[in-house]
Amino acid sequence: MLSLAVLVLFIGVLSAVLTEGMLHFRDALLSLVLVLVVINLIGSYFLISPIASFFRDGKKFELAQRRIQRLPRYCAAWALVLTLVALLPHHFSTHVLCADCPTEIPLRLVFYQIFLIVIYGGLLALYIYFLISDFTVVLRKHLSLHCGLVFEPGRERFLYKLLIAFVATSIVPILLVFTHDYVLGNVDSTAILEHKSYVDPSNEMGHMQMPAVQAFRIDIIFSMILALLAIVFISRSLTRPMNMLLETMKKISKGDLDTKAPVVSDEEIGVLTRGFNDMVDEVKDREFIRETFGRFVPESVAAAVLKDRGVIRPQVREATILNSDIENFTAICEGRNPEQVIAMLNEYFSVIAEPIREHGGVITQFWGDAILATFNLPVEESNHATNAVLAAQDIQRLLERRRFEDDIALHTRIGVNTGTVVGGTVGDGDRVGYTVYGENVNLAARLQELNKQFNTRVLVSARTVELTKHRFEFNNIGEVSVRGLEATITAYSLPILH
Repeated sequence: MLSLAVLVLFIGVLSAVLTEGMLHFRDALLSLVLVLVVINLIGSYFLISPIASFFRDGKKFELAQRRIQRLPRYCAAWALVLTLVALLPHHFSTHVLCADCPTEIPLRLVFYQIFLIVIYGGLLALYIYFLISDFTVVLRKHLSLHCGLVFEPGRERFLYKLLIAFVATSIVPILLVFTHDYVLGNVDSTAILEHKSYVDPSNEMGHMQMPAVQAFRIDIIFSMILALLAIVFISRSLTRPMNMLLETMKKISKGDLDTKAPVVSDEEIGVLTRGFNDMVDEVKDREFIRETFGRFVPESVAAAVLKDRGVIRPQVREATILNSDIENFTAICEGRNPEQVIAMLNEYFSVIAEPIREHGGVITQFWGDAILATFNLPVEESNHATNAVLAAQDIQRLLERRRFEDDIALHTRIGVNTGTVVGGTVGDGDRVGYTVYGENVNLAARLQELNKQFNTRVLVSARTVELTKHRFEFNNIGEVSVRGLEATITAYSLPILH
C-alpha cells in the first residue's frame, strides 16, 4: 500500500517539473505524507488484521480466506478514499480558497479539476487493485504449499479485469484529452489570468494554451505508466496460476498423486485448478481402491474388475495352471502357535509369489498352504507354458537356500498342466471372487499330489512338455493313473538345475 504514496509522489514531482509548480508541490508534500503514509498504514493494518491474526494463532481460516479474497477490492477502495482526501483539500486551498485566488473562477473549471482528481484517484485505485491481487497470489501459494490450506475460488471473471484495464488505459486517456480541449477551449480565462498557478508569464503563445499542453502531457505519461503496470499485473495474474498448474501436472505425470495445485486465483483459472485437484483426488482414490483390492485378489484381476465395473466376462482359453503345496506342513505346524504359523506362511507366500509375478502369472487363490496360479488367464501371455515352468524352477531354487521362521526349511510340491480352462468372477452378487475351473485345473492339483508318490518336486503334463520341450529337458515318469480320471496320463518331472 505504501507504493501508492511512491506513485503519487512520482506523479507529483513530474507534474511540478512540467508546470514549474515546485512551490505548490512542497506545500502539498506534508499533507501527502500524512495521508498517504501515516493514515494509509493505519488503515492497512485493519485491512490485513484477519490475515495477520490467522498467521499468529492459526485460527479462523474462513475469516482470513474471505479477507484474502476481498483484499484487492478493499485496498482499492481505501486507495481511492486516501487519494481524494489527499488531493481535494490541497486543490481547494491552492486554487479556490487561497488569499490570492481569483474571485470568480468558472464553475466548469472547478468541476473539471475535481473530475481530474477523481479520475486520477480511480486510476491509482485500479493500480492498487492489480498490485494487491498479485500479492494475494503469492500469499495463497505460501499458505497452500507450506500450511496445507485449500482455498475455494471466488466468482470473479478474468474478462472483467480485461475490460477494466481497457477502459483505464484506452477510454480514460481519450476522455481526458477531449475534456481538456472542451473545458480549456471554451472557458472564459479572464477571471483566472491573475492566478499565478494558471499563468506562465514567459508564454508567448497565450495564457491558457500552456496549461492545456502540460496537462495533456501529464495525462499521457500517467496513462502510459498505468497501462504498463496493468499489462504486467494482468499477465502475471494469468501466467502465474497457469505455471503452477503446469508444474503440478508434470509432478503428477511422474506418479506423485499427493501433489496439489494451489488455488491462487478467483477467476476461471482458480475454478480450473480446483477441478483439476478434484480429478487428481478421484484418480488417487481409484489407485487406492485398486491397490487395496489387489491385496485380496491378483492385481491384474483387480484392474480388469475395475475396468469392467465389477465383472470380468467369462473366458475360455488354453492356459497353464501351476498348483503348489508345502511338504509335511501339518507336521511342521505342530508345537507352534498360530501367530508363528501365519508369520511363516506369509513369508513363504511372499517368496514364491515373486517368481510367479515376474514370469507373468496370476495367483488366483491362496488356501491353507497351497496356491493356484494361472498363466494366460485372465491376462493374455503367448509363452504361458514356458513362463509357468520357469516360475516353478525359480521357486524350487529359492526354497533350497531360504530358511523361514525358527530356521525352518520349507519344500514345496508343484504340479504344472496346460489345457483349456474357464475363468471369470463368481459369487452371490454382493461378494464375488475370480476363479478358474475345469478338468485341467484339477489335473494340475493331481500332478502336485503325485510328487509325493514319485519323490519329485515338479511334475508336468504332456501338453506342457509339448509346448516347452525346446527350452527344457524333462524326465519321463511314464503312464500314471490320476484320481478322478479314467484314462492314464503321461507325467514328466522337471530337474532343478542349481
